[in-house]
Amino acid sequence: MRLARAHAWERLIGRPAGTPAPAAFPLFGTPELARWVRWPQAWLRRARAEGRVLTIGRGLHLAVPDGAASDWRPHPVEAAWLVAAMRFGRIVPYVSAMSAAALHGAAPLPAGAVHVTVPRQVAPLRLAPVGITIVFHQRAERKGLARTWLPGAMPRGPGGPVLETMRGELCEPRVATRVQTALDLLHSPSRSGAPENVDRAVALLLAGVRVSDIRTATLGQRRHTAFERWMYLRPPLEARTRGGLDWLRG
Repeated sequence: MRLARAHAWERLIGRPAGTPAPAAFPLFGTPELARWVRWPQAWLRRARAEGRVLTIGRGLHLAVPDGAASDWRPHPVEAAWLVAAMRFGRIVPYVSAMSAAALHGAAPLPAGAVHVTVPRQVAPLRLAPVGITIVFHQRAERKGLARTWLPGAMPRGPGGPVLETMRGELCEPRVATRVQTALDLLHSPSRSGAPENVDRAVALLLAGVRVSDIRTATLGQRRHTAFERWMYLRPPLEARTRGGLDWLRG
């Protein structure tokens, strides 16, 4: 994947093999472009006119995939995660709150916003061409447990938030797992992006998941109160699971 990104960057800017790609490529900044292109603004105007680059924010540009339509726009979650990856690297940031619930099929994607968790406080960022505002949530843990277990199972050791990787058109964003997303929503529903839908989303996210697996996910992180709240709410939540599914289909 890293090699493919490097080759795509070399083709885009017309540089020889071995030219290092920006860390968040296909997202790149004007300063990164200026390292290799003498007149970056003129280059950007030409690349945009040719449909090879889309500017999504001030100084933020995306390489358009080969064969994309003239009106192509990136998936909002991928664009938001790449912006976070540009600042914090590809390992630490992860899609969270209702945005993660939407990727897991437990809620609609909140209109106009994508939620991403990062290690330091960052002001919201508007990406007008994509039609979203990136809402950043601060969480200091730097360890994330990669999803290397069988579906439905959970790791048996302590650590930070439990994450997985999803494959997209532009990148492979890190995303909170179903269990992690549910715990985060219960921990802070007001920051979810749609607090009125938290109970329904949690019911769908945790349907069929063993209590022991949910408890394991709380180890090493500040989500014990969320687990206790879920245990208290579990009967009514499970009773509403079918209604939540009907609501999601509608």
